[in-house]
Amino acid sequence: MDNPEHLEYTPSTGSISSNQVSRVFMAQVQLSTSSCHRAIASALLDSGANSCFMDREFAVTQNILLKNLPHPTSVTVIDGRPIASGDIIQETEPVRIVLGDLACVIRFNVIHSPEHPIILGLPWFELHNPEIDWRKRTINKLQRDHTSSTLGVLKSSAQP
Repeated sequence: MDNPEHLEYTPSTGSISSNQVSRVFMAQVQLSTSSCHRAIASALLDSGANSCFMDREFAVTQNILLKNLPHPTSVTVIDGRPIASGDIIQETEPVRIVLGDLACVIRFNVIHSPEHPIILGLPWFELHNPEIDWRKRTINKLQRDHTSSTLGVLKSSAQP
């Protein structure tokens, strides 16, 4: 993607905004686990994704532990085809994600997605219920009462 949009958090107003016009929402997030050092990464905010996803190579380079799922889970893309990287067979250990002053713990589904190593999907949007101004490309408000919530991995088919 050319010039992905990076969102910036303004603590005084509580808003998250961008200075670029883009077709995607990207945000810098902090992540940490019991097994990795703290890291900063770009996350794609994708309300069309039915789960939260992490690129396998990114997880490995960040020393995030991966666990095999008991059963493979199929993933389809927007046109209904299976995702090119195949069924989801692994999840991450719980990963603490911080965006602005909000935090939650997510067990990511592991896929091949080197361009977008972290994808925060619909479960993240449902948890934080952001107020989005699509014309200004800003997230003005996020619910702050879920700092200890854990978002799980897919239980059925999903679309990234």
